[in-house]
Amino acid sequence: MLTVFGSTALDTIRTPTKTLKNVLGGAATYAAISSSNFVKTGLIAVVGDDFSKKNHNVLSKYLDLQGLAIKVKHSVMMENTIIH
Repeated sequence: MLTVFGSTALDTIRTPTKTLKNVLGGAATYAAISSSNFVKTGLIAVVGDDFSKKNHNVLSKYLDLQGLAIKVKHSVMMENTIIH
């Protein structure tokens, strides 16, 4: 099993034409889901209580989440702006 640890976040992505909020993101999220196509993968990360059950369900389809900790009164939101 491969274990990935790092950031798992809810992103707000702003472009000149569109804004997406609460998009599942974070480097560890993408690395872990990608590797799960080749080997059983676990994720070690801390998320806040704003991390929805829907996002948890998405991750659990691909990953072993025994290392996912939910921290109460903690947020995992990030904002990214893409400028052309």
